[in-house]
Amino acid sequence: MKTWFWFVVARALNWIGAGVAAWALFWPVPYLLAVSVAAALPPLGFLIHLLGGGALRFRTEPSDPRPSISWLFGPPAFALVSRMFLDCEYLDWVPLLEWSAAAGLAIFLFALLRERTLRRTSDGVLLSLFVALTYSLGMVGLANVLFDNSAPQTFRVSVIDTKFLYTNHQEYFVKVSPWGPFSDYNDIRVSDAVYSRTHAGDTVCVYQGKGRLGFRWYELGKCRHS
Repeated sequence: MKTWFWFVVARALNWIGAGVAAWALFWPVPYLLAVSVAAALPPLGFLIHLLGGGALRFRTEPSDPRPSISWLFGPPAFALVSRMFLDCEYLDWVPLLEWSAAAGLAIFLFALLRERTLRRTSDGVLLSLFVALTYSLGMVGLANVLFDNSAPQTFRVSVIDTKFLYTNHQEYFVKVSPWGPFSDYNDIRVSDAVYSRTHAGDTVCVYQGKGRLGFRWYELGKCRHS
């Protein structure tokens, strides 16, 4: 196919990558669809790169005239891992990081085998490794929570205090009495909706899930059947 065709395809794919990443990061409604589409873009990028027969590349490089589809990888990966850190509270961080690192390394090695230009410079190698690890952590962390169909363990707790912090964005926290593995008061990050209807002295519940992949997670909410 003509070169101009692949430039048009690359530009369209990069716009899609940027748009989906913004959707998943800033307004993920409906939530599961937003993160699922973001998660599907990097594998789609690998498939398109394969079908292109070398007409496309994974990252921008001045010495290579082929169009890049890098925005199909980096922005969705960043959106996924951001959603994971914003929306998921974990107890089993160490095994989560270990399994995510293993998956990320596998993706990284596959990318290096598919695109030799990634190996030309150390910054290309490091950037590729960073994107692969970021994507795998977001994917594994979100999938473990979103597809967990086990019955959660419930802990009734008292609300000690509420607070919010503002750095690059607002974060809301509820301090609760000891529960489960915590022998002291601890702060649990919550959504703005939960924060707005939770007050000191309330009784709420912490729900601890086993995780679809076996990594325990938890969330705070209104007690069911109370």
